[in-house]
Amino acid sequence: MRAAAREVQGVWLLMAAAIDPRIGKIWLDQTPYSLRAALDVPFTRDLHDAVIPGFALHWDLNDLVKAMAPRSVLWTDPTDWRRIVAPRLEGFRYRTYGESDDPYWLELMK
Repeated sequence: MRAAAREVQGVWLLMAAAIDPRIGKIWLDQTPYSLRAALDVPFTRDLHDAVIPGFALHWDLNDLVKAMAPRSVLWTDPTDWRRIVAPRLEGFRYRTYGESDDPYWLELMK
């Protein structure tokens, strides 16, 4: 099974995929790259939609990606919690302005 999610819903998909081995590959687009990063800024958007009490004290989203291994995570245009695409971070893919989603859908379906 494959799945895709955009923005904060990607956090929930990543959590589900980390614990459900039936989800073999996911695509996260414009999803915040870290829960801990939200704690370092005075203003966030949608954090209340993605928080499980106590979770960020022990784990972060990169831990969920590791828990999915060897299954695949395609993560494009990671954002911070203000919905701003994060600067070039390693392990993520970045699209050019106006680039179609088509290549990523095709990659997800492989």
